[in-house]
Amino acid sequence: KEPIIEMYVLQVRFMWLHKFNKAIRIDTVNANDMGEGCYFVEDIGKSIFLKRSEAEEALAKMGGK
Repeated sequence: KEPIIEMYVLQVRFMWLHKFNKAIRIDTVNANDMGEGCYFVEDIGKSIFLKRSEAEEALAKMGGK
């Protein structure tokens, strides 16, 4: 239920955490600031979206926007 924050991706790094967990570090920028975040690969399509339309659809399903 958070707002969609549109960012431009500068760099993506794939990492292994422990033995079996794969994570992605995403470095981003928008007009206001820069950001970085680490996410599990499984977060793509759940809380991290590659297209704005996918994010809007997920928010609508949660009762947002």
